[in-house]
Amino acid sequence: MDETIESGQGTLELGSIPDQSPDSPHYSPISTPALSMTTRGPGVVSGRGDPHKHLHVSKITGDPTGAQGYAGTSDVPGIREIQERLAGYVHDGVEPTEGHEDVAQQPRADIEPKPGEIQREVWQSEIDQAFQSGDYETVGTLERVLPEVRPTAELVQARVHTIVTTRKGEWGKEYLHIKSVAHIDPDDPIFAEEFGKLFAQFGKQRRILEGLVEFKEVTGYTPPEEVVQAKYRSIITSDHKDPLVIKDFAREIRELTDIAPDRVIFDEIIDSGDLSKAMDIAFIFGVKVTEEMAQKAFAASLERDGRLSTYTIKASGFKPSEETVQQAYERIMTTAQKNSQWVRQLQELEEVTGVKPRVTQEQVEPIYREYLSQSGYGREGYELIEQIMGITGIRPSPELIQQVAVRAIGGNLRDPEKLQATLTRLESSTGIKVEIPPEQIQEVFQSALAKKDYQAIITIFTVLGVKPEVDPEAARLFMVSYIDQSYDNPIESLQDVFGIEFHATPEEVAAKYQENYEKLNFRGINAIHDITGVAPDRDRLLQVVLAYTRKMLTERQSGNRYSYDWTTSVKLMVDKYQVVIPQEQVTACYERCIDRDVDTQTIAQLNSLFGTNIPPELAQKAYQKIFRSNQLEFYSPGATIESVYELSGGIKPELPTEQVQEFYLRCLNIGLTVDTDSVKRISAITGIEPHFDPQTINTLYMELLLSGRVNNIKSVKELTGIEFVIDDQTRHVASQAVDQQIAKIIEKEYVWDNLDSDRIRNILITTGIAPNQEVLHAYYRSLLADSPRHWSEKI
Repeated sequence: MDETIESGQGTLELGSIPDQSPDSPHYSPISTPALSMTTRGPGVVSGRGDPHKHLHVSKITGDPTGAQGYAGTSDVPGIREIQERLAGYVHDGVEPTEGHEDVAQQPRADIEPKPGEIQREVWQSEIDQAFQSGDYETVGTLERVLPEVRPTAELVQARVHTIVTTRKGEWGKEYLHIKSVAHIDPDDPIFAEEFGKLFAQFGKQRRILEGLVEFKEVTGYTPPEEVVQAKYRSIITSDHKDPLVIKDFAREIRELTDIAPDRVIFDEIIDSGDLSKAMDIAFIFGVKVTEEMAQKAFAASLERDGRLSTYTIKASGFKPSEETVQQAYERIMTTAQKNSQWVRQLQELEEVTGVKPRVTQEQVEPIYREYLSQSGYGREGYELIEQIMGITGIRPSPELIQQVAVRAIGGNLRDPEKLQATLTRLESSTGIKVEIPPEQIQEVFQSALAKKDYQAIITIFTVLGVKPEVDPEAARLFMVSYIDQSYDNPIESLQDVFGIEFHATPEEVAAKYQENYEKLNFRGINAIHDITGVAPDRDRLLQVVLAYTRKMLTERQSGNRYSYDWTTSVKLMVDKYQVVIPQEQVTACYERCIDRDVDTQTIAQLNSLFGTNIPPELAQKAYQKIFRSNQLEFYSPGATIESVYELSGGIKPELPTEQVQEFYLRCLNIGLTVDTDSVKRISAITGIEPHFDPQTINTLYMELLLSGRVNNIKSVKELTGIEFVIDDQTRHVASQAVDQQIAKIIEKEYVWDNLDSDRIRNILITTGIAPNQEVLHAYYRSLLADSPRHWSEKI
């Protein structure tokens, strides 16, 4: 490469320097591109690589002419010629370059050239500026002039950190350029940090290996052995199932780092008890799993997991020692009360090892007690007991079976069939006969007698065939206490249990009757009669019937209206014992049903109970109450009057015709309904035909129309035969109502109200009127404003 120096008077040749570009065969990382400078005027030198970057020699040497700016650098090739030419440089006739006219016009006579020295600070600044701008060629050129001045270490470190952490584009080439012109600290932590980040992703992400190789080739960084071994350990001990994949990973790490995996990692896998893993990756370490290694792994696995893996034993071809297997059996037994799968574990382990478990009675007894004492195990518990006996050859102790049987009796005293099944299964599963000491059975009897628990006594006798040891009189009194039990009376069974015939004294029977009279217990009274044959006192029974009837009437009037017919049990007693209820008592009951409100449902029940009709005077009282009622909307007056008419034996209402006609009119406007059915029913009973004033009915029509009940108009018209007369007055009132309804719709939060719109529509259709145009257009405007999307549909 020919180098020249240009001035206002011509070009100076600097000689030929071999090409030092990175692609040239002459390139060396420590060499720099050949010097190529031109002067732009007195004292100004610039590199050929960038004509806009000027080196002011006057800045570097303090010599405004630049003639002596390179003193002391004659030993650099090409520099001596620059010094000689600059020393003989004169300003006469020099053309000023742009920006340096002042220098070019200075008289030569005022300058006396003196040997100068390069100013290091300015030179350092120029090198740093070139380095920061990425102009590494200029940096190399400047370093050739003053080799001891190189880019500032901080700048170099910062740039190296940037390109190493980002690794964008051809970062490797830039790194080598920097390395050729500056010192890069090989111990900079950034290399270990960035390599570590990449290394951490090795085996997790694709194409990470290529990045690691490039990083190492560019930077020359080699990770410490402990880092590599840690990665080996991470890869090899991972949960990856394919050993060939692990092998490939290990090979790639070795090619990358030239470090082989440490045998210690393999030993650690053996020590951890992972025999399957050790056998899969042994070839990576060039070793073969031995019997000693396998036994060591089995022992470690048992210590770690508390069990031996039957799968590993089958797959490895090794069998654990008998001592290790027995220890595994012991571990399984200790967890038996918490793990219902332990029996299967025992069976599988014996199958793959051929070693039978050595188990003692002391070891299995707690397990038997657990399964036999917890009812939650059920059938599974007995099956497990049978399996344990099959494996160990040891049965539960008779004492344990006895304890379990006693508990079973205490838990099934009300279910003899379940108790029998439990004891039978206990004997068949264990092969041990259930024998409960007689004194313990008698303790259960005594406890049941004290608690009046006849079911427990009958159950024990039925299942075990043992009778209670009890005094006959105490047994008789025990049976007497149950003579008023109506459902499943136990006295007949208790006679067999105690072995005595039942009888009760008259005093005992009377006392029991009195107890049930006070409780108003008809079933108890009937049971006493069925068991003892002694009939209840009829007068007392009459008092009980009346008291019970009054009680039920009170509860019904308070709101407790039962769905069942409460009179059934009363009627049974009345019919069975021929109880005659005085008429005044019957009348009093009817009167209670009429005084508060006319409760025809209860009246019907009383009618069925007593077999007598409502007295005429009470029937008339009921009619008056109905006709004067202000709550017709809550029930059908016609249906109620019809019920009273039937329950009184056909007693008609004795009411003035005017009152009946007024009632008819009231039925036509009850709340939101028109009760034409009641009018028809009452007319049929009283024989009074309904007559209505046309003007009154038309007024009613108008009320119905304005309230939106157009269908009711049709019902009234069918009943009365009176037409709806629509005159000018009617139309005027209807028109006002329509305007008011439309105005009401406009004022609402939601302008489209179906109820109001339907009401307006019915008024318009019925009367044939048209709404006020001004009001209607106001409504349209409100639709456009409040519902722009659906206004056309609503209009």
